[in-house]
Amino acid sequence: MIRKLFRTPIFKSLKFYAPALYMFSQQNQDPKFSEEIMNKLKNQAQQFYDNIVVDNKLQHVDVIDTDHFNQLVQESNQKIIIVYCFAQWSLECKEFKEVLTKNMEKYSDVSTIINIDIDKHPNLITQLQINSVPFAGVVYNNQFVDGYFKNGKFDRFMSIVEQISRILRGENIEEMILEQMSGLFQSRNYQGLLTLTKEALARENIKKEHPKYLLFQALAYVLMEDSNKIQETLDLFDKQYKDDLEDMNTKQLYQLVQDQFQMIKDLQSLTPEIKRILERLNDNPQDKDLYFDLALEAINAKNYELAIKTLLNIVKMDKNWADKKAQKKLIELFTQLGNQHNLVIEGRKQLGKLLN
Repeated sequence: MIRKLFRTPIFKSLKFYAPALYMFSQQNQDPKFSEEIMNKLKNQAQQFYDNIVVDNKLQHVDVIDTDHFNQLVQESNQKIIIVYCFAQWSLECKEFKEVLTKNMEKYSDVSTIINIDIDKHPNLITQLQINSVPFAGVVYNNQFVDGYFKNGKFDRFMSIVEQISRILRGENIEEMILEQMSGLFQSRNYQGLLTLTKEALARENIKKEHPKYLLFQALAYVLMEDSNKIQETLDLFDKQYKDDLEDMNTKQLYQLVQDQFQMIKDLQSLTPEIKRILERLNDNPQDKDLYFDLALEAINAKNYELAIKTLLNIVKMDKNWADKKAQKKLIELFTQLGNQHNLVIEGRKQLGKLLN
């Protein structure tokens, strides 16, 4: 064990002088060191070995109290902090700790694991809203980016660690970051997406992709349904990166943000009754009666675009449903709006395609 200790970087950086080496040599049997002191030194050496050498330089820190926890989290401005919550008596926690440590070893240069015993720190566990163990959370830039709960998706958890570590190491990872952002958006992880976009936009070495990163930041606000932030981000893009719309990928991403933003504005303008019907349709997506109720409510609210789309959807599902009830309502609505109305012109085209 002693040989392993002296091979670690911390010992290689120290200068040992002859008196110190002599004091702890095997030849020196000076009786002035009591058994109590020697046992204390052995315990300290063993603790050092357990915490640093065994884990292959991956740093582990046991949380002392809430202030200590807050102090450790402050380091997340420069590294990844893994908050690991466990119970000493849990075999499952011990097994997960082994898996976590093994997977985190290759990130030892950019990460620290801080351990929280739930029985020693119940108040802190309550503040963190941890309901089950084992739990591991990724903290970066003073924010919880992602978390692993019992029976959760550990691969996703580690993918977050991977992409943050690459940013910290300054690797040339523009495309990888864009892929990660796309995945976070598709999985509706707005917190992870917002953290990643802010960090990427702060990096000068990946500046050429900043226009796309800013648009993904707008998509994070789309997931949050924050209209003000979406508009602010789009305004900033128009001011700084309008010329980048010549790039096809950037143009498509810009259009996606615009479409999603319009959808949010449309949803926010819906009546409470329409929103209630839509919520019920989420649980019953094949219920044609609910769709017809939605169309009627949309007509009452003079939201004719929603009404026509809903009735066309019923025809698409079953054109003969309820003695062609949806088709008849469409014809009635077209007559009401008039043949020159843009919605009628487009609606008749769509209806013709569905019936042929």
